[in-house]
Amino acid sequence: MSVKINHFINDTYNLKSGAPLGIDFLIASQPSQSNLVNRKQRAQFLNSSAHYIEKYNKDYAIVYSKIIPLSTEPIDFNDSLSEVFFQRNSIRFYQKSNFSFQELSFVLKMAAGVKNLRPNKKIEYQQHRMFPSGGALYTSRIYVDIRNVTSIERGLYLFNPYNETLNLVNTDLDNDKRHKLQNKTETIDSIDSSCFEIYMTIKPQLAVTKYGEHGIKVGLMELGHLAQNIWLVTVGCGLGGYVNTSFNYRMVKKFFRTDPAGEYLIYGFTAGKACE
Repeated sequence: MSVKINHFINDTYNLKSGAPLGIDFLIASQPSQSNLVNRKQRAQFLNSSAHYIEKYNKDYAIVYSKIIPLSTEPIDFNDSLSEVFFQRNSIRFYQKSNFSFQELSFVLKMAAGVKNLRPNKKIEYQQHRMFPSGGALYTSRIYVDIRNVTSIERGLYLFNPYNETLNLVNTDLDNDKRHKLQNKTETIDSIDSSCFEIYMTIKPQLAVTKYGEHGIKVGLMELGHLAQNIWLVTVGCGLGGYVNTSFNYRMVKKFFRTDPAGEYLIYGFTAGKACE
């Protein structure tokens, strides 16, 4: 389970004792054994940023069974920020209604897309996205659990912001599995009637390599900015939602088919049409 970053992180506030299953690797009780090692690794990072960016984004280059380009069609959107802030509330009960694939594409690109997308669509250093990230490292990943969205089959997809695609990860899902993944904090009816859920993960090794013991905080702050973007843009498209951080980590590897030693599920956002 170790990702060999324990020597970077001190447990000053005894956080390890309260860390959820699968996340406790983030906190270690032993102080750094060698500051010289840390300085050397950070120097190497600065000298080869492009190499590290490419290394930790290889999951986007996997050959997926289905790759769906995002829609480029225009949609109706409430771009009044003040109105969106007042409309935003936690909504847990939805009327069953389809969200269009065009609208979902807009949410993903506007909240988490690449600002200066290169024509060759290659992942490059300092290729900025719609949310801030320490060192432009972008340790976050976005998975979309499609439930009621037009023109796309149900299933779990990885959002590739550089190719602007949804890559199919898993179709072996049902509402009972979703219910268990969320530690039964969301009702079966809510799952069935919601339009989608966005799961956000972090791959912290990259930030830790550059920032040492501060790398975890950098990754979590990045994910917080991303989550706010997603919520606000979703509300601007007429949906409501709520945040979920309670997960059954024993199911994560099977559900997301990710490497448990390198990627960690932190945040979920369920969205749907609010009951009238």
